[in-house]
Amino acid sequence: NTSSLTLLHIRHAAREHTGQYSIIASNSVGKYTGEITVVVLEKPDPPKGPVKIDEIQSDYVTISWEPPEYTGGCQLDNYIVEKREISSTEWQTVSVTTVRTTIKVTKLKTGNEYQFRVFAENRYGKNAVKVSEAPLPPGRITLSHITCNSASISWEKPDHDGGSKIIYYVVEMQAKGDNTWTTCSEGKAHEVTVNGLAKGKEYLFRVSAVNEKGKSEPKSLLVPITVNDTSAQPIINLLSNIFSVKAGNDLKVDVPFKGVPPPTVEWKKDGNLLKETSRVNVYTSDTSSQLTIKDATRIDAGMYEVTVANSVGTTSIEIHINVFERPGPPSELNVDEVSADFISLSWQPPHYTGGCEISNYVVEKRDTGSTIWQAVSATVARTSIKIPRLTQGTEYQFRIASENRYGKSQFAESQHIVAQYPFKPPGPPINLLVVNASKSIMVVAWCKPESDGGSPIIGYHIECKDQSSILWKKLNRNLLTENQFKVTSVEEAVNKYGEGETLESEPVKATDPFTIPSAPTDVEVTSATSDSMTICWKRPATDGGSRISGYIIEKREKQGVRWGRVNKKPVYDLRVKASCLHEGCEYEFRVIAENAAGLSEPSSPCPLTLAEDPTFLPSPPAKPIIYCKMIIFPTLFYFLL
Repeated sequence: NTSSLTLLHIRHAAREHTGQYSIIASNSVGKYTGEITVVVLEKPDPPKGPVKIDEIQSDYVTISWEPPEYTGGCQLDNYIVEKREISSTEWQTVSVTTVRTTIKVTKLKTGNEYQFRVFAENRYGKNAVKVSEAPLPPGRITLSHITCNSASISWEKPDHDGGSKIIYYVVEMQAKGDNTWTTCSEGKAHEVTVNGLAKGKEYLFRVSAVNEKGKSEPKSLLVPITVNDTSAQPIINLLSNIFSVKAGNDLKVDVPFKGVPPPTVEWKKDGNLLKETSRVNVYTSDTSSQLTIKDATRIDAGMYEVTVANSVGTTSIEIHINVFERPGPPSELNVDEVSADFISLSWQPPHYTGGCEISNYVVEKRDTGSTIWQAVSATVARTSIKIPRLTQGTEYQFRIASENRYGKSQFAESQHIVAQYPFKPPGPPINLLVVNASKSIMVVAWCKPESDGGSPIIGYHIECKDQSSILWKKLNRNLLTENQFKVTSVEEAVNKYGEGETLESEPVKATDPFTIPSAPTDVEVTSATSDSMTICWKRPATDGGSRISGYIIEKREKQGVRWGRVNKKPVYDLRVKASCLHEGCEYEFRVIAENAAGLSEPSSPCPLTLAEDPTFLPSPPAKPIIYCKMIIFPTLFYFLL
């Protein structure tokens, strides 16, 4: 049933499904009843018997019958009448077009005994009035088990029951050397165990079928049975104990086994006896047990145990069934860290993975003032994420879904979270000391603040001022991570949640123990294209007593007056690539070295170099190919190369 449709599905329709069906649809306003007639079409029942003999003469008879009780859901087309001499097994057609329930059968032989049968036929088939006679013998007889005092045999039903239902089977036995057959069993089953046999003795067995007309000829076991113990403990022959199925599909698990006597089989699921339903069924034969699951769902996944037992022993095997589908949502979603511009989340994998490995997680966010969810990442491999670029003071909500190759789960949602600092700034650094001073460099050292505000210190800022000035100047561009610095100022500490109070040093006179470096040498262009050139140089002859901290490269066009910088940040290697050049223009370059004391004088410029793509000599021609042309005249041949 859906909101707009109801569907009745009948599998393997049979005549008992024929009839009048009522459908009642109701809601709070009222109800409506509809009627549907269902007709199952099939071949008709046999005519109602027995066939009556209305008139007998020396060369003909008149017979009649009753119509079938069930016509197969449609009109009968005709009746088919056949005859058979009692001395023959072959039936002969008398008529295939009879529409009435009586017929005169002619051309019979005086003194012969006949039997008649009638079929009712529609467009789906035919059925005959049953004509009873003794059945044919049972089919092949098989020895299924033997012990020191018993034997178990089974047999197949007769090829023909004689037109009447088999009532029971008669099993007889005869000891070798004895001419007497003894009845040892009468029953409807197709197998029997005969007990009380003598160990080491040989026996013959035969089986007869019995219906209302009599007993068939007996069917014998081909060879005599010698009574010995052949019992064997059950053995399960299963190549793999792991089975997988996609949700909604069917699964069959076949467990073959051996054992003498034939063992019994028991199925368990997750430690409990398996309950068979309309979807889950078990069929067991003497050699295998088959589990069938229709429309598999998550509840069918788990560990199944199959136990096979007989009088000799017991064996069992575990079978794992996976049902593949989309997973459940992540569990235990936690907020690990909150800041003004980011939030860190973590979670646990879903309790149910869908029967296969989780491939990734999908993370989304939304401003609580909006109903629109925005994707953060759809390829998160771990169970945690740091979500950056948030707006300070904004309230957010986050949700996470787990995903496998069969789909994405429902989302697990977080509580509302405000992006803001949860900590206080740190205190000021302590014990500020100038441990060394020169003309232009001072080594300043300090100790960490007594309080970090609840978050580790990530660095320091340093400021300085002239003794006669009231303005402080920040010296460092990047945060300092060490507790000392070469500077002519004081400093203050900072963590990522704010700046602390400043700590001032005593006034210190600045002196300079080293000088600027000399200029770099041997500047040259080593390669050039239409829009770029590679420039190389050698180190300065002297670094001025301070390590070279980088190089500045400048360029100038041939007709230009001013030098322009190539690199925004200092270069630490002895090579740089100048790009964004103009094709066809000539350029010259010079290099300046930098240390703690400042910039060196510029180097001598390199020769002017043209911005153009390099050219090369062509490669030699490929191997020559010789073509031959033949001109044919009546009597002469010419070849031209």
